[in-house]
Amino acid sequence: MKKLIIIISLLITTVTAQAHEFKVSDHGIELKSYDFHGKKDILGMDEGTLYITIANTTDAEIIAWSGTFICDNALGDQVITIGLKDENSNLSVDGESAGSFRKSSFMDDSWSTIATGDSENYNCRLTSIRTAKQTGDQ
Repeated sequence: MKKLIIIISLLITTVTAQAHEFKVSDHGIELKSYDFHGKKDILGMDEGTLYITIANTTDAEIIAWSGTFICDNALGDQVITIGLKDENSNLSVDGESAGSFRKSSFMDDSWSTIATGDSENYNCRLTSIRTAKQTGDQ
């Protein structure tokens, strides 16, 4: 009897589970602001924190996004290139979201610049944008 209940439970779960369909595109978010700071971690190494605010520029909720954060210094040299991803952003239509990313600068020139640089001295942008929106009814 116990095995029968388990089998029925598994069948019901399998039948009621739905596959979600997503539409991925190369646009949909805009970088509104950025800032970065550094501090020493417990081992005395520099650790950088990148703060960004993005906006949804589409007519649907963005459930996930990725992009490349790139910065040029005052001389025009590209000194920061970091891949960013938020798999659970749930960014509403016309909504904005602030978030942060943190990493040790050990053996990473981009994060070293973030940890030791002044964000006001850099021109930054978000490129290679990919967004995912859910399609159809749930």
